[in-house]
Amino acid sequence: MSPTTFYALTYKEAKLILEGYKQEQEDNYYHNYYAMFNAIGAFLGGKKFTPVEVFENSKKEDKKKATKEEKQQLLDMFRKHNKAKGD
Repeated sequence: MSPTTFYALTYKEAKLILEGYKQEQEDNYYHNYYAMFNAIGAFLGGKKFTPVEVFENSKKEDKKKATKEEKQQLLDMFRKHNKAKGD
């Protein structure tokens, strides 16, 4: 992202980007953690070791569903952004 684009972001847009980046970093950390856990367990644990399935235990229950107001705010934000760009 260019500096000009970054400085043109609203506070809410920047916050969403930073939250998404933080979530991506956290997901990468846990993915690497469990990959190492499974590799070491498979090497040292033998037949007794059962690998941890990272992708089956998704955090679907923890995710909050967006309300209609939040969805509308996002749509309005994208529409304003498109109008400002001239699209």
